[in-house]
Amino acid sequence: MKMSNKLRITLALSLSFLFLTLAGCSSGTNDHGVQNDTWDGTGGRWPESSGLISPIFRSDITYDSYTPAEDIALPVESSLIEDVLQIGKNLFIVSDGKVYCLDLESGESAEFCGAEFAAAYGESLFTYYPESGKISEYSTSGELVSEQTLIVQSEELEVEGFYVTDDYYVFVCLDSSGNVSFTQYNAFDRETSEEICSYNETATSCRVQRVYSSYRKNSLLKAEANSLDPRNANVYELNFDDAEATMLTTVSFDADPSYTTYDIAYNEKKDTVIALVGPKSSTDTSAMRITEFALDSTDNVLQQKFFITPADNSKYFVCVYENIVTAICSADNKYRYFDYLNPPDSITLACSFASLYDDVISGFEKETGILVRTVNYGADSSDRLDFKLMAGDTDFDLFIPVYKNQHKYFNAGMYEDLSNYDSLKQRLDGNLAAGFISGLGDTYVGMPISIGPYISKETYPGDGSPRAYSIVMSELLYLANNVNVTTGTYLDPDGDELYKLLKFIYDNPNGNEDEMPFSDDCILISCEFVIMNPSSKNKENCVKFLEYLFDTKESSYIHLDSTENVYSFWKSYAWSYVEPVFDAANSISRCDGKNSTIKDIAREAAAEVDMRLNE
Repeated sequence: MKMSNKLRITLALSLSFLFLTLAGCSSGTNDHGVQNDTWDGTGGRWPESSGLISPIFRSDITYDSYTPAEDIALPVESSLIEDVLQIGKNLFIVSDGKVYCLDLESGESAEFCGAEFAAAYGESLFTYYPESGKISEYSTSGELVSEQTLIVQSEELEVEGFYVTDDYYVFVCLDSSGNVSFTQYNAFDRETSEEICSYNETATSCRVQRVYSSYRKNSLLKAEANSLDPRNANVYELNFDDAEATMLTTVSFDADPSYTTYDIAYNEKKDTVIALVGPKSSTDTSAMRITEFALDSTDNVLQQKFFITPADNSKYFVCVYENIVTAICSADNKYRYFDYLNPPDSITLACSFASLYDDVISGFEKETGILVRTVNYGADSSDRLDFKLMAGDTDFDLFIPVYKNQHKYFNAGMYEDLSNYDSLKQRLDGNLAAGFISGLGDTYVGMPISIGPYISKETYPGDGSPRAYSIVMSELLYLANNVNVTTGTYLDPDGDELYKLLKFIYDNPNGNEDEMPFSDDCILISCEFVIMNPSSKNKENCVKFLEYLFDTKESSYIHLDSTENVYSFWKSYAWSYVEPVFDAANSISRCDGKNSTIKDIAREAAAEVDMRLNE
């Protein structure tokens, strides 16, 4: 008896998962060096009971929750703020040689002391004057605890940052002694003022934006733009015990680098770094956003986003204490805070590029008050998403698969049928295009983000190019007429129709619309889907999000009066199955051109497609 396509794929995915799980058990440690017979929520063997859980969602964290006062006024104009520090429920704001203390619970503020630089450590505030070298330590009540002198600055070395660790005073300096200026780090013993270490950043031809935060023991965190892709930032640990910089992770800011600035803060309770990211230029309309990144995992979660009218060269400041994240921007005089570290009402969306859905996410949050977290599973590989679905993980509620892979989730039944929810069913039933492209049997696999033609004649060159419309459309029409990946159906196992395609391409390497082998009197439509995780425990809020998505995006869906000669292209185009067709089309120009040779190539490619669909 021939096994059904759906059952075959489900079994294959299950076996893949079993193999990888067993492989993980065969060695002593995983890539993170975690023993496989233990589980601490950060890596290692995947427990059968709880699956692969992102460290962002650790549930064993408790907060000494508090709520800031209403309508907090900043003690100085935000455009004059040079630094913002947090000690407990107090913010310390550095501006124009002075430090101001802002009590977040009462909203009261007052001038605290004078300083050019300030650093927070434990329950103390340290201040520093580079010219005199004076370091002062204050309690949060304003009592002077100690003073000492440590001169670091010179004609060739300018202090740009001051930090305090367990044992050291750390200075971030600009060294201009050579032909190219570079950043230098200097650490001094807090007790003896003895220099412990000094090391330099690699010299660059331009100033690189770097931001710092306190970290563990005698280390700082540093974030700077990735040299290969400035949309990403590398996060390093600067360890002053051994004078080494170690990259911990790369995080995506999903923004135009020429308009982006940011600040970071370390949340020691969750071992995460929180980044406030926003535009530099008033001509950029990008959203400011707060993102929380795990330092021991590639998962990252977009916690919140909000909008302001940016001002040129805005500076951003972010702090965290217990359940409250503070955000201040020099473009306005607002104090913003977010109690989202343990949000009472949220959903989580797994996708590869969250910024593509800013309008929907932001609008939904504003309308409903439900926070949307996004987990980045990686644009180049969806294996981690697959494993989490197979494990029945509940730490995400919705997901957007990579287009070329979305069929496999539908074939394997890894989706919540939206026809089970009246409000969603009515919407999809009432829109011919949405219902057609989302339908699989008597189920609805997901909510379309957008629906449109997969290929538009106007966007492709005319005859005279190897990528002419007539060639590309002929390839796609072949698939639409012969392949259905949801049923495992292939109508051209002998390659007769494929021969027509390959013969056309060989004879017309630059296209020929008049000689196209298949009629293009049809529409190939495609879309990306937001799919509900069948294991989600938050389906009520998921339905609300999908309702909002449909109501927001329906006007952009293609209008259909009939589904005759309309193809849902995701049902025909699945790269893992149809790759041999494109390989044959790309290689046909290198054969001798004989009909028998082209037929052989067509038969071999068709046999490979048939095998892949039915293996």
